[in-house]
Amino acid sequence: MERLTFISTKGRVSYLYRPGKIPFIFLHGLGGTGNTWLKLTSLLDDRFALYFLDLLCQGRSDVIDAGCTIVDQCAMLNEFITSFGWHRFGLVGNSYGGWISLRYALQFKPKPEFLVLIDSAGLNPSVGEGDTDVSTAFLNRVMMMSRYNRRDSIEKIIEKNSRPNERIQPSDLRRIGSKTLILWGELDSLIPPSYGSIMHENISGSAFHIIKAAGHVPQTEHYREVAEQIASFVPD
Repeated sequence: MERLTFISTKGRVSYLYRPGKIPFIFLHGLGGTGNTWLKLTSLLDDRFALYFLDLLCQGRSDVIDAGCTIVDQCAMLNEFITSFGWHRFGLVGNSYGGWISLRYALQFKPKPEFLVLIDSAGLNPSVGEGDTDVSTAFLNRVMMMSRYNRRDSIEKIIEKNSRPNERIQPSDLRRIGSKTLILWGELDSLIPPSYGSIMHENISGSAFHIIKAAGHVPQTEHYREVAEQIASFVPD
């Protein structure tokens, strides 16, 4: 894959790219990088043009000093998509990346034709809304995920994610018009599969698949099954 840079009004965004027919943008979880998707590369055929983004305030992408909101990420994503003039594309998001994908599909245009949500955040209470000790322990784990993470930046993201207006409501999901695939790790203790069930119940026509023995990041643990599900979801 080739590493490239996109200049948005929010800052520079680093991403990995592999050519193909239908653009698919992959968004990682909090504190991760686009590299989390690398195991899928050889398993997704040339129907898929792959774009593995490092989200703002994470990875090799720029930091917004005031902190990154979900809407900041969506605005950057919208600039990225419209710069290519795409009208047919897919979004794939894990955890925090799924939250961004949902908000984008609800509030921005052009809309994704395909939406893949993998152990997606957005409905569940965010870690910043809970006990301080739990939040600190979570932050410490996130800091070990990537050498690029800055503690102050991740703290600000957690703080902003705890605002009620950032949350996705079940009723919002009924407005999702994209063809949607929901994948969930059976053993996800951070965001249990029950949230996937709520998404499935409220997103019309969605497909829901539990990945046995997988946790919160199945694209690294059970990447073959994740790739098979995505590949079968998109028509030839």
